[in-house]
Amino acid sequence: MYLLIRLVYRLVRLLPLSLSLALGKVVGLGFYYFDKKKKRIAFINLKQVFPKKTNKSIFSIIRKSFISFGISFIETLIVDRLKNRVRIQFREALPPWGNILVGIHEGSWELYNSCLADRFKYAIFVREQRNPAMNKFLNELREKSSLKICTSLKEVVKLLKKNWWVGMVADHGAEKNSEIVDFFNIPVPTPGGAVYLAKKFGRKIYPAFGYREGNYHIGIIEKPIDCEGRESREILREINEVFEDFLTSYPWSYLWWYKRFKRKKKRRILILTDGKVGHLKQSLSLVDVLEELPYSIEKDILEINYKNRFARLLAEIFAFFSTKNCLGCGRCLKLFLDSYTAEFMSKNFFDLVVSAGSLCAPVCAIYSKSLGAKSCCILKPNVALSKFDLVIVPHHDGVRGKNVVQIKGALTHFKDLQKKVEEGKRFLNLGECKKISLFLGNFLHREEEFCENLKIFLSRLKEFSFTEGYKLLVSTSRRTSLSVEKIIRESLANFPNLESLIVVREKNYPFIMETFVSLSEIVFVSSDSVSMISESLSIGKLTVSVLLEKMRSRHLNFLNSLKDDFLNFLVFPYNNFTFQAPQKSLWEYNYSQLQKAKEVLL
Repeated sequence: MYLLIRLVYRLVRLLPLSLSLALGKVVGLGFYYFDKKKKRIAFINLKQVFPKKTNKSIFSIIRKSFISFGISFIETLIVDRLKNRVRIQFREALPPWGNILVGIHEGSWELYNSCLADRFKYAIFVREQRNPAMNKFLNELREKSSLKICTSLKEVVKLLKKNWWVGMVADHGAEKNSEIVDFFNIPVPTPGGAVYLAKKFGRKIYPAFGYREGNYHIGIIEKPIDCEGRESREILREINEVFEDFLTSYPWSYLWWYKRFKRKKKRRILILTDGKVGHLKQSLSLVDVLEELPYSIEKDILEINYKNRFARLLAEIFAFFSTKNCLGCGRCLKLFLDSYTAEFMSKNFFDLVVSAGSLCAPVCAIYSKSLGAKSCCILKPNVALSKFDLVIVPHHDGVRGKNVVQIKGALTHFKDLQKKVEEGKRFLNLGECKKISLFLGNFLHREEEFCENLKIFLSRLKEFSFTEGYKLLVSTSRRTSLSVEKIIRESLANFPNLESLIVVREKNYPFIMETFVSLSEIVFVSSDSVSMISESLSIGKLTVSVLLEKMRSRHLNFLNSLKDDFLNFLVFPYNNFTFQAPQKSLWEYNYSQLQKAKEVLL
């Protein structure tokens, strides 16, 4: 391998300068068109650094960056022929004693280092290349340019004491315990070796960078950063700001496929919602679990609005054909989403896209692939499971797969439960006496049967309330019909044990469910309400599903999946009020199932 590298080196040096640099451009374009992995990393990194830039602009930067790298590679082989084309500018006169230069992987850094070695005693701190042959070859070239090579901090210390200048990088080689410092507002582990040495030995740090301008290189040595008496994090942030300003002006100079953000400590999550509160709650519950990981989580919620019914069908078709090759595209989103939604998506970057329900699933699949982001769909999607990194579905749906996590009921978690309970208790002026609660949905298919059975059940419930001394809390839902509301009002009119009746159609409060469930010893829920049953069980309450009409298979499957471990049933004629408390909350069970999500999604 080493002999092959030497052969290439000799052949390149035989070429005219213009032809050598043209070859470098070809090498760079070769990487751009054929190294899809590096191109993917570069796009993801650039998109999160410059989210407002169009995908077309980002790919233009990536292309120029690869070309710049290819030319820099060739320039490394012919350094001696290019030194007269380098113009180094000093923002401030350098002192006669050695200090520390800090750079990043941009421009033709091997050429710049060689030019600096001609001006003063200069050493660079390097890490060994993975390829031993390439490592040996590069070090030979560096030594030809009078560069001193240091592979350990001990060597750097010795040279600093002898008043040598030392060059180090600020974007590679961060240890596990490195400071977390913002780089383009993204907290990343940042190497602190240069700052440590500067503080310990009373040296200053000089940020350095360079760029091409026509046939010449412009090297910049910035004003020094004084480290005395300052916190390391503050100094590292100042260094990063210098390079942020430079890269904002010359973004193509940097190696964007470098895994600079691989260990970042911030994650952005986009939650797609179809406007259904229950679906949004499930997505937020998943994010609650992910927030336990050692990351700073930023979440945005975006409601999906299709242009029309045909647009939704179009989205499903595009989702079917979406692949990893859609990276940086996403143009199809403009075909079926309204202008605001499409524009929001084009000007943002997210690490994870989450959706719940079939309406948002196609957009989740397409958008996540256009960003190179992870994706998670909650509830059975209407596109192939393989389009998502993770699919979370209720057990009763019977969906299985390598990327599938099965839960029971609906995914529900309450972060500020006690706060809401206290708020509701105070607002409704609820007493300390023992209570039961009833949450009523609506009929699904058989209105007459539902209403007749409801009257019978309410009669039995009042008897139970009187006999056991329970106060009664009652709430309808958004779906509750006027006819069912009328039955509730008439049946409970002048009932002395009724402590609170909330008719959601007239007035809804954000704390009702949490307050009623938490304060009740027994929670009765009409069997049509999947979300209310799941929410009550997730709090860990003794929950009773009241069957007021004959259930179809889908609802029966849901109810039966909770039967053995969590849910009690009350059926016609509603006279058996003997129930068993669950051994644990539904959330505890689902939480254990969601541990896979932590591994897969972040």
